Amino acid sequence: MEYELLEHEADIGIRGYGDTIEEAFENGAKAMFSIMVDLKKVNSQKNVKIKCEAPDIEALFVEWLNELLTKKDIEEAKSQGKRWKLIGSSEIQKDGSVKAKVWPEKLPLNNPLAGVMEATNALTYYTDELGPVTIVGPGAGKRETGFALLIDLLNINRKLVNKS
Repeated sequence: MEYELLEHEADIGIRGYGDTIEEAFENGAKAMFSIMVDLKKVNSQKNVKIKCEAPDIEALFVEWLNELLTKKDIEEAKSQGKRWKLIGSSEIQKDGSVKAKVWPEKLPLNNPLAGVMEATNALTYYTDELGPVTIVGPGAGKRETGFALLIDLLNINRKLVNKS
């Protein structure tokens, strides 16, 4: 037996078997992908190297499966002419409050937001007269964003300390 699917309180559990850790991980991956596709109809076309770390073997197995899913999702999006992006939206409600949400979405490569990479920001306004208008420009950068986050955390800490 290469693998088995298990009842699990969260979703579904999988267990991979093998004579080595590598073989057990490989069979665990087969178990995971067997839930999504008919493995008999899948042909292996290339090897993908994945590097991950974890404090123990169980956590490493979970991290490895997550990396496999990420690679699969990225490759699938590429084959569809799309790219995964983290999209955020906000809308002012009638009562004056703001409703905001963030979610991952596969965007067609001709969408202006699909071309936004690294330390670049983009914003799309939806207007009545012009339709969607996208503005793209340089972001603050990793270092600047990190410092801004640190300043926010220090200010929160200062407020908490001053309250007591």
